Amino acid sequence: MTTPDNPARATIDRALNHDRDALEELLLLRYDWLRDVATKAIPVSLRERVSVDEVLQESFVRVLRGFPAFTPQGGEPSLFFW
Repeated sequence: MTTPDNPARATIDRALNHDRDALEELLLLRYDWLRDVATKAIPVSLRERVSVDEVLQESFVRVLRGFPAFTPQGGEPSLFFW
């Protein structure tokens, strides 16, 4: 059930049960956080040549393609660090 302290809980639970629509929703809900992670992962020397948004888009494509093989172990953290 969705709660005020964690509005994405139901979506996370659905994603952990291999609901692709829920995974897409989570990617969008966490977009700003994921963009920050991607920005920090690109070396400063490459940031003029590499678009963070392109890196993130490619990452989303890979996540969605690989999602059927995802095995949830550890709940939400395993989903976001997978």
